[in-house]
Amino acid sequence: MADKSFWGDKKDKVWFENFWYYYKKIIIWGLIVLVCVVYGLVECARKVDYDMMAYYLGSGGLPDGTLANASAAFTELVDDADGKDGVNVRIMDLGFPPNSEDIEKQKTMASRIQAELISGKGYLYIMNRDLFVYCKGYEMLEDISKYTGDDEPVYGIDISNSEYFKDFGFVTGEQLYLGLRKIDTKRAGKEIYKSKHNNAAKVIEYVCGLEK
Repeated sequence: MADKSFWGDKKDKVWFENFWYYYKKIIIWGLIVLVCVVYGLVECARKVDYDMMAYYLGSGGLPDGTLANASAAFTELVDDADGKDGVNVRIMDLGFPPNSEDIEKQKTMASRIQAELISGKGYLYIMNRDLFVYCKGYEMLEDISKYTGDDEPVYGIDISNSEYFKDFGFVTGEQLYLGLRKIDTKRAGKEIYKSKHNNAAKVIEYVCGLEK
């Protein structure tokens, strides 16, 4: 058995060999934990907390740069929800690939869409008619009649012929609607979610003003 009395003053080759023999597992696991902690801290530092999250929920392909152009334009309309890093807007592409015959790919995309809708991170929806009917049926959308000027409830505005959206590249050959997701009542007490919801409402109000 190796000599355990290597904690003395003498730190020669034998001391290090003995130290590694007894403590190599602890050292290796310690390094793994340290790497994981550092990686987590770096990722947290890099993570952008968006002041408004929007979803594109269509089935037609979009030209390159469409979502980036729309995000840049929306940035001019909304406020800095978290008070740091300026205004950051993201439109997440949750559209089905056009003319896709890959059933498994469609199922995967459908599951991803469902997961995102359940999470409720995004409050501005750009969606095709099928998704509009789905969201409206499940009472996910907020009445925006106060922005459209209608007397009856309105849960989405048809932007298929909107020049504002066409300029970004939203020309897909299908009906597209713009809607506002209801704020989750469980999050109502958290000001950051209210601010993100209000930012989405500002885009709705602006677009409704253009269409009048």
